[in-house]
Amino acid sequence: MQINILPFQPELIRIVLFLPQAVGEATPVALPKLTSRETSVLRLAASGQRRDRIAYELNISLPTVDMHCRNLRQKLSALTTSEAVAIAAKMNLLDV
Repeated sequence: MQINILPFQPELIRIVLFLPQAVGEATPVALPKLTSRETSVLRLAASGQRRDRIAYELNISLPTVDMHCRNLRQKLSALTTSEAVAIAAKMNLLDV
């Protein structure tokens, strides 16, 4: 079992539990539909690039990077971009 404790708001935290599934109990999960640009932003974020470097690499503006990150967080049900990267890695959306 893995427990992540994440800041949510002042004086509030979010606790995320990752429970192991028993063998043979694999439930199919629908993979989110990511655009090619969202996938590019996700890969660069997973490699540790900052927002400004992602914008430079993809030749897009910072607000556009923020929009793609916001869409990724929404599609992957994450609060932060780092959490979205972790969820994407668990879903095998990244070649990690």
